[in-house]
Amino acid sequence: MIAVAVADAVATALDGTVGGRDVLVAPPVSYGSSGEHQSFAGTSRSAPRRCSCS
Repeated sequence: MIAVAVADAVATALDGTVGGRDVLVAPPVSYGSSGEHQSFAGTSRSAPRRCSCS
């Protein structure tokens, strides 16, 4: 993924530290929208929105 590559490159460019503190790159969290799973415990719900650009 591009975002992971960018985060890794920034952490490497910073030599792994910022102000003496370690820089950590966490793995990405995948998400999606699937209405048929909304009744399962531990799931979150958000309504999909339409984006119209003019």
